[in-house]
Amino acid sequence: MKDSELLIIKDRKGNTEPLYGFTCTLKEGEQGAKTLSVSGTKSEENEIGFDMIQQRNYFVYKNEEYIIKKVGRRVTGERVKIDCSNEHRFFDDLKRKRIYETIKGSFSPYYLLDMVFKDTGYTYVLNPETLPELLDYEDFGGNNNLALFQEIIGDLGAEFDYTSGVVHIASKLGIVTEKQFLHKFNINDINEDTDSSNFATYIRGYGKPKEEKDVSSNKSIPYESKTGTYYTESTQNKPATKEIGATFSFKFTGTGFSFRTIVHKMGGKWEFAIGDTNKTITTYSKEEASEQTIEVVRGLESKEYSVKATFKKDTDNPNTKVKNSIPFNYLLDGNIITLFRQLEGDEQYTCVTEYTSPLAEEYGIVEAEPLFSDTITNATVLYETLKKGLYDSWDISLSLTAQELVEMGLSDINRLDYAYCILDPLNVDLQLRIVEKESYSDPNISPKFTFGTIKKKGTDIIASLSTSSQTISKVVDSKTGQIKESALSGTMVFNLAYAIGVLAANKVRIGAGTIFEDGYDPREIAAGVTGLADETSDGLLSSEDFVKISKIIVGEEVVDLQNLMERLEALENGGGTT
Repeated sequence: MKDSELLIIKDRKGNTEPLYGFTCTLKEGEQGAKTLSVSGTKSEENEIGFDMIQQRNYFVYKNEEYIIKKVGRRVTGERVKIDCSNEHRFFDDLKRKRIYETIKGSFSPYYLLDMVFKDTGYTYVLNPETLPELLDYEDFGGNNNLALFQEIIGDLGAEFDYTSGVVHIASKLGIVTEKQFLHKFNINDINEDTDSSNFATYIRGYGKPKEEKDVSSNKSIPYESKTGTYYTESTQNKPATKEIGATFSFKFTGTGFSFRTIVHKMGGKWEFAIGDTNKTITTYSKEEASEQTIEVVRGLESKEYSVKATFKKDTDNPNTKVKNSIPFNYLLDGNIITLFRQLEGDEQYTCVTEYTSPLAEEYGIVEAEPLFSDTITNATVLYETLKKGLYDSWDISLSLTAQELVEMGLSDINRLDYAYCILDPLNVDLQLRIVEKESYSDPNISPKFTFGTIKKKGTDIIASLSTSSQTISKVVDSKTGQIKESALSGTMVFNLAYAIGVLAANKVRIGAGTIFEDGYDPREIAAGVTGLADETSDGLLSSEDFVKISKIIVGEEVVDLQNLMERLEALENGGGTT
């Protein structure tokens, strides 16, 4: 057993003791999930460490620490056994710290992660490729560090893992491997579950809400009554009044209104009393008189209002400050009051669009929950977002347990890596991701791997994904499980290194046109074919090794390598000793 795989118990003061005779099962999943199951019986070898197995102490396994929160003990005869399952301390460490203040604005992931990991004992490495450069928050903070870290990861759409106090963050972790898992060879417990409960063929999207809450209704009304003295002003031949305090009144239903009048050099003010609100406009203008529509008020609660407008002097009009100058206001006839109304339905958003999947022709319209965005203001961007986000698919869950075979060289494959799977009964030949790895402290038990799910897009068949399996599909016949003739003849290069633990020797036929990797030809391996080596030619030894061995001195005698090789060859061919 490697030293790192020996289970250690560590108390809160840092004291450690080995736990001999204990067994461990380490289950590693996605997004940093690591659980260590520990089982052991108290003995003379471990009694000191055994008594240290208490809440809030730590198990140390493979150089990682797991916090003990629950301990199960049971007595069998005179012996006491412990069984417990423990999470990696990462989650507990972050959860115990809290950020009390909140911040608002756009922030880089680095800024936010620095906040989260400050004074936690952890550092991070971020691969920003394909991740957002900024994240927007109205109130980031006010929570424990773990919750805030998970919020960042979710908003980034990233994955994370950690080892030795370093947290690794990227859009995708793991590597693509050429490792193979085959049905009836190193895979068992195959389960396929299809779920179309979230399937939809139509989605509607709404962009960022407009800042304004109302719009002109294109409906205009006249005033209803007036007080004061009015006359026809000769310049514009329109009704006007010079009486300060003259009024006109009306009622309207809506969120506001505009007022059409004439602005001019001798203008005054109209003060509008609208329920409990007062608004004032001026009809003074430096320019020549002109008819204009002036927005008085909008954005009010949509309901009925009574309005009374009162004529007042504009003290900012320099023309009416002159002695004996008299201001006046026009009060036009007809529909001079244009109403505003509340925005309704799609009008409330900067853009609204929809997307219908081509699968609607076959499955009909199945409506998804609408998408509401606080940032999108462009209809084209919204359309592409809908198209990408519509779940016109169903999940095919392929739960596979793969047993590692030593001879296949799978010891270096980890969770989050990708490997090839050939599942004949399901006609599956594709690359899948390992989402869970279960390993054991017992060296005689090989790790188990569980693979993730795939999406079946509409009516696509799983077989269409087989193009991703590259070399495997060219070599193995998915129906028979045998090596294809085409893989062993013609011009195809077949790398036998990938056949370790996969190809049975009695099932491999080497055709005349088979091409082998440089420096390797199995036809020359048979005993008796290869001759003796010398200083310039390879044989049973390489020429390089021949030269080295030739220089070996045993005592005072130089080894006669040529004679030695001839004797070895005689023995190989069944001859006697000389």
